[in-house]
Amino acid sequence: MNSENNKSYDPDGAEKQVDPNPLGKGSPFSPFTVSPDSRPVDFAVSSSEEDPKMSNAGIWSMYNGQAEKHDKQLAERWIGQTRCTLNFAGLFSIVVSAFMVGTDLHKRDSTELLLAQIYLQISGQINNATPVLDIGPLRPNSLAIAVQTLWSLSLILSLACALGAILVQEWCQEYLRYSQCHPQPSTRARIRAYLFNGARNYHMEQLITALPLFLHLAILLFCAGLVTYFFTLHKVVAYTALAAYSITGALYLFFTILPLIDTSSPFKTSISTFLWRSLEMIRLAILYTLRWMMSLISSESPFFRFRLPKIIKVRRERYREGFIRALELDLESVDPNADAHALRWAVSSLGNDDDALESFIAEIPAFLASESHSYPHFTIGHLLEDRDVRLGWSTGRLLQTCVSPSDNTSTSALAPHVRNRRANACLRAVWAITEKFAGTNSLYWDTLFGAHTADALAALSNDDANPTIALIARCTAALATRSCLRELAHVAEWTRTKGPYWAHRARQLAGFVRRLGALATAGHARGRRTRRGAAHSLGVSGYGVARRGGRGGPQRLVHGEHDRQASCGRRARE
Repeated sequence: MNSENNKSYDPDGAEKQVDPNPLGKGSPFSPFTVSPDSRPVDFAVSSSEEDPKMSNAGIWSMYNGQAEKHDKQLAERWIGQTRCTLNFAGLFSIVVSAFMVGTDLHKRDSTELLLAQIYLQISGQINNATPVLDIGPLRPNSLAIAVQTLWSLSLILSLACALGAILVQEWCQEYLRYSQCHPQPSTRARIRAYLFNGARNYHMEQLITALPLFLHLAILLFCAGLVTYFFTLHKVVAYTALAAYSITGALYLFFTILPLIDTSSPFKTSISTFLWRSLEMIRLAILYTLRWMMSLISSESPFFRFRLPKIIKVRRERYREGFIRALELDLESVDPNADAHALRWAVSSLGNDDDALESFIAEIPAFLASESHSYPHFTIGHLLEDRDVRLGWSTGRLLQTCVSPSDNTSTSALAPHVRNRRANACLRAVWAITEKFAGTNSLYWDTLFGAHTADALAALSNDDANPTIALIARCTAALATRSCLRELAHVAEWTRTKGPYWAHRARQLAGFVRRLGALATAGHARGRRTRRGAAHSLGVSGYGVARRGGRGGPQRLVHGEHDRQASCGRRARE
């Protein structure tokens, strides 16, 4: 390059050398370095490539996006809680004020004073003396003082709760404003992290959670003052109100304390959370005291060295993370039926939504293959045995919707990509369930899926539109045939000793074996061309793991599968 091309002129007309290396000092593409008199960068128009400070703007922008979403949801939740508290506190303050003004117990009875004045006037006229009415000093009784004290405290607490709700709303607005005010992504992210850590260190979440505690105390004080006021009127009214107040208070205490005993209780309130954290704090204090005392006595005991630190760690996690961590720890002691009941509810709630059912069925193979789950086989087996859910029957029904309308007049045509996706998901689920469950624990293939599943497999195996789906259907049919043959052999042994029921059961299984065996024989006659096309398509359709030797995939049966299908067909005809 000509050196004249590397020259430029400043606004004063002086010649200035321009660095030919735009990548900066130390670039592997040029030995040149940036001259110290280079023109300063204009930040108003610069990009992340021109400004080194903006080179990491992408990751900070991603952080700011996630932080803004999180902070917005958090602020909306806090403001929503305080809005309800503010409305109720305002109305309650009006009610308490009205009671305090309308029931002034310091006033004397006007009728009593009027009668006394009339009596004195009559006496004065008889004795020709000037009547003097001595009202006496105003001395309220102790009940009047107690009522006014309780209601005054109730009014003060309700107003304090309303003031706290207003402050929380202002805090949330200021937090959002300051955390989103800076235009530079990195500085904005650091400001947000600084403010968020401050809110966490000062326990803002716990403060907002404990705010309704003032309102609860105000209600209790008002009710106590109301019962005390009724004692100044009549004892029957007072004892009736006291009984109702006692029953209500007992129910309130029951629903408040129950979450402390059982964490699965749905009756959690801010008071329950406050009491739970207080109890955890007391337990931690007791454990720390016990550790200090044992350190003075004996520090070599196994309980002191191993067991006690573990208990303290668990309790510290429970206290720090609240009810969420407590629920996670309590799940370890839940019986394995809990997951089965949860998935049973999930499948039942799907109703007739085939798309949602397809999404659920597509996850069955991965769920059965997962080792992290505690009881995957037990959970799916529960859904297969449940007569209300009938997971296998639902899978077969959904598979039947993939059959073309020419083969099945009860189904409407699906889009090609929807049909292929649904058929792939259902066939993989049938494969996984058949391999894991059929023939074991009295879960027989025909009772799991039914005749309509076999008909759908027969229709899909003869489908020329998608050779991949056809091959997977034939492989699944071969696996089902093997399972039914194993079940038939098992039932045949029981038929000799158990009577007519098992003979009828053997005839049913023989019918399934004949149907699936004919399907396997028909699949063997389709030729090698379809197998090569389907095997190539399987690698594109997500079965690469199975082609490389993974377990549980239909591609495992590609090589030599049709010979095995033919053998199953011959055994079925026998």
